[in-house]
Formats: sequence, structure tokens, C-alpha cells
Amino acid sequence: KHLELKKEDDVYITTTTDSPYISSCVTTTIENTCKWSREINNNTKAVFVIHEFGFPHPQIKKLREICTLKKIPLIEDCAYSWGSADTGQYGDYVIYSLTKFFPMQFGGLLVGATINDTFLWNTAKCLDAQKINLIKDHLSIHLPQAQTYEKKRIENYKHIEQLCLNEDLEPFFEHKEGIVPGAFLLKTKRMKETQDRLKKFGIECGQFHFNDAVFLPCHQKLSIGHMNYIYGALRGMNILGNGLLNA
Repeated sequence: KHLELKKEDDVYITTTTDSPYISSCVTTTIENTCKWSREINNNTKAVFVIHEFGFPHPQIKKLREICTLKKIPLIEDCAYSWGSADTGQYGDYVIYSLTKFFPMQFGGLLVGATINDTFLWNTAKCLDAQKINLIKDHLSIHLPQAQTYEKKRIENYKHIEQLCLNEDLEPFFEHKEGIVPGAFLLKTKRMKETQDRLKKFGIECGQFHFNDAVFLPCHQKLSIGHMNYIYGALRGMNILGNGLLNA
């Protein structure tokens, strides 16, 4: 709405893995205003880049060039990418989800636009002064700790990554310098069985649809002991479950 897009206009959505899966919370929101596509066409009026799980889109610089040439906005979805590499440095607009990085119940940031309270109240119908104040209070506590949180996530990720590699369990992403992971992804062709088994151990996880992988927590509230516990559940499953992860 802020970009004044029309129903016939199109938003090109692209992700780090370029897989068929896109969360419906993205697509249905765009559909409230216009159309979306997985390719650039004559009706493309914006490019929406999703840095999946904190891992940067490999073509972000090229997409920036395309948007500049076509004079259309580039929107970076950094919901899982707080502080990760150079994400958020190319978009005309950048979206952050505070709940995916900080221990907060709600909140997000839109960088690149200032939307006044009248619009939020009358048109978007989402203005809540009490929530805004609460978000500011929480950020005043957690924002100074952001770099500490980033380092802990990297530490947790690298720890379980190495453990899995030792057991011939294959991580979905290769961690590189500067990347702050939003989750640890492990390849498995039996996602549902893996998810169900891990949840019996009290491990919150989910399926990365169309990608033969499950995602596991590696956030800053977890200790190395927690990561060892997650790995133990995976290892036991792989050995006692007749190779369930790799089958």
C-alpha cells in the first residue's frame, strides 16, 4: 500500500535457496494488495528478497543492480537475518522481525519508510501505543546485547555443525564467516519422522518443505549442553532408527 501498487502489479519473490517453498505469511500479505511471482516480468513493480534462516541471498548484489536499472524498489526480508553478513545493506526497504532474534513477544522494524500514526490507525488498523512502548522498553534491554547474542548463535551453530559432520550427518547450509544463523538445518529425506521423533525429546523443530531438511534451534538462550542434547537425539535416531535421517 505504501508503494501504491495496484491489483495488476507484480512482486517478484526470490529466496536464498530458490526453492518452491515460500511462507504463506509472505504470499497472502502481498495478495492483499497485488500479485506475486517467482520471476521478473513486465508487470514487476518490486523485488522481495528473503534471506532464509540468516543465510544471505547469493544474488543480492545483482538484484540491486536490476532494481536500480528498472527503477523499482528492492525489499529485503531480514526476519531471520539480524546482524548476518551484509544483509539489509542493499534494499530500499528492509524488514526485521524482533521476535526471531530477541526474546520478545511481538514487534518488527521497517527500515526505509516512515509511516505516520494516522495511516496506521485509519488504513492499516494496527496502531497500538502500548505495544510500541513495550517494544521500546524491551529493546532498551536487549539491543545493547545484540553482538553477544550474535556470537552465541554462531558458537552454537558451529558446535552442532561439527558434531553432525563427525557423524556423517549433512548440514543443509555451509556456515561462512559473518553469518548469524537463525536456525540449524539438517538434511533428511524423512522430515516428518525426524520432526516427530525430535519433538518427543522436547526439541522444537520444523520441516523445510520441498528441501528435504529440518530446522533446529541454535539461539543464544541455548548452552553447549543444550546443543549436545539435540545432537544426541539426532545421533541416536540415525543409528538406532536404521539410518532414518539419511534414508
